[in-house]
Amino acid sequence: MTDETWLHNYDPETKEQFAVWKRSGSPPPMKAQVTKSGGKTMFIMFADIWGMILMHEVPKGATVNAGYYSKVIEIKGFVYFLSFLF
Repeated sequence: MTDETWLHNYDPETKEQFAVWKRSGSPPPMKAQVTKSGGKTMFIMFADIWGMILMHEVPKGATVNAGYYSKVIEIKGFVYFLSFLF
């Protein structure tokens, strides 16, 4: 089985990190609007009936098509296969 997915990177600020002391009656501190995503990365995952075989990070700008899948399987899949032999 093969699947591809986008993983979004972001670092949300917790309530504890945003907490500040203020005088009663003073307005709450202004918080800048932040975007939820700090970027995204595509991953290709390969699995068999026993579980995950390989997770590969696709470089930015790469086109994922049949040729790309074949290269990943040839290079990374061969290394995975050799790990069983030795």
